[in-house]
Amino acid sequence: MQLSERMADHVVLIDGGLSTALEEQGHHLNDPRWTARLLSEDPEALRVAHESFVAAGAEVVTSASYQTVDPDELRASVAAARAATAGTALVAASVGPYGALLHDGSEYRGRYGLSIEELVAFHAPRLATLIDAAPDAIAVETIPDIDEARALAIALADVGDELPDTWVAFSASANPTIGRAGVATAAGDDLGDAAAVFADLDRVVAIGVNCTAPSHVAPALERIAERTDRPLVAYPTGGGRWDPATGCWDHAGERITADMVASWLASGVRLLGGCCGFGPDALADLADLAGVQRRTR
Repeated sequence: MQLSERMADHVVLIDGGLSTALEEQGHHLNDPRWTARLLSEDPEALRVAHESFVAAGAEVVTSASYQTVDPDELRASVAAARAATAGTALVAASVGPYGALLHDGSEYRGRYGLSIEELVAFHAPRLATLIDAAPDAIAVETIPDIDEARALAIALADVGDELPDTWVAFSASANPTIGRAGVATAAGDDLGDAAAVFADLDRVVAIGVNCTAPSHVAPALERIAERTDRPLVAYPTGGGRWDPATGCWDHAGERITADMVASWLASGVRLLGGCCGFGPDALADLADLAGVQRRTR
């Protein structure tokens, strides 16, 4: 059953933060390739991480491709996730923003100083390589600004019918000057305007937010839903903050509550999971809060 078919049937639980699951194994990932480094250095750790999320209830696991452009690593990331899940979960190929490759926290700021054409030239070959690896879905994640959204929409449209089910997620932050929702993209763009960029792409099956503080999720989804009729996706952080000086997450902070999760589901969320700060145990707790049942192919 394809991702969109599952979403039509029930709320689909996606995995948590792959980096968090690896950190819980003792790996320090302050590295330009982030989780992709372990594709060659410790593939067993990746297998354990993917399997742990499936055991926690995830129907979808994301590949270790968020922060790499190396074609061999891109292909290997999908293969590794596929081998680890052995048909028990769908595999989504992770497409991170340009800023992630800069390894300086730029994905939480956007505004790289590149043209839309330059961003298309960056994303298109990477996307093509991932699609050639035959994932079940594409996860376009942590989009910080509307220019990168426009570039990604062009790159996705150019793929045509070969594009599998795809979700897109923005990183959102507080910005009381942007509309009544009080949140914007990380760079300050109106989230509704940014979401509308993908409105004409039929293979985009969900639009929403990731790597976003739990308290910002509901207003962000509200604004996105005003501009698109697509199902929503939400996978926030565990409540911590990224410290670019240390290259680590401070996981102290707000926690997700049952009322929060209920509001997300009521707004139209059909893909639910966690981002940084969400290990397998936290994902299992989220599934309990949401009343999501474990399902397999």
